Amino acid sequence: MIRNYIKIALRNILKNKIFSAINVFGLGIGLAACLLIFQFVTFQLSFDTFNEKFERTYRVTNDRFQHGKLIQHGTIMYPTIGPTMAKDYPEIEEYTRMMPGGELNVKIDDRNYRGEEVIFADEHMLSVFSYPVLAGDQLTALKDPHTIALTEETASKYFKVPLANVAEAINKTLYWGLDEQPYKVTAILKNIPENSHLQFDALVSYSSLYEGENKGADNSWTWSDMRHYLVLRPGIDYKTLEAKFPGRQSFGQRGEVLSPVAERGPPLFGL
Repeated sequence: MIRNYIKIALRNILKNKIFSAINVFGLGIGLAACLLIFQFVTFQLSFDTFNEKFERTYRVTNDRFQHGKLIQHGTIMYPTIGPTMAKDYPEIEEYTRMMPGGELNVKIDDRNYRGEEVIFADEHMLSVFSYPVLAGDQLTALKDPHTIALTEETASKYFKVPLANVAEAINKTLYWGLDEQPYKVTAILKNIPENSHLQFDALVSYSSLYEGENKGADNSWTWSDMRHYLVLRPGIDYKTLEAKFPGRQSFGQRGEVLSPVAERGPPLFGL
């Protein structure tokens, strides 16, 4: 029976070659389009899911009001928001804060490099986000001023070592821009996956920002250049925490709200 169906189908195809070719071509285009759409949607839905604390990680966003009217919604935030919230709300297990640093202009001996992207990040960064650390201690790598973590590709490029031996870059130093203070390499990370909404080639310790007289980078309520992420304790609903925030219905002033990191695609910076 099946053999007869196949024979009849082949005869019809040969009898109506142009019509059959159009149908087969259209079917092929349709299947290809479906596969491409499926691949695109799958990739978009995979953003940040490699993070072990993905389901509990949220980004703090800032709503600014003027005369009772919302005039701005964004991710830029004041330096002290993250640590202050972690202190005031026991529902928060951990936080991290960061600031985009632009291009990394590096000098090593007589060699100069330019173009890599850098983020200032505090010592909690590598605990909140699951970027694999190939060498160095993820808990202390970004604790001290003038320390830097490089991706494996960047470390290989800067220090002329094979990818298999990038651990050799640990404790080596480099100079960034016009800063006369050397930066010590304290960690090597695997290259950042494409489905991470944070994309960077290097992390510089956040404490480097407020060393000396720049204490505002640590405790200011007026700077608005930082991004903050919170990890909630297991079982905590972010809406319950959000409802506790004072000023959420306040006098047309500022109120801070939470936005799940899972709802944000690339790029983070450039808002």
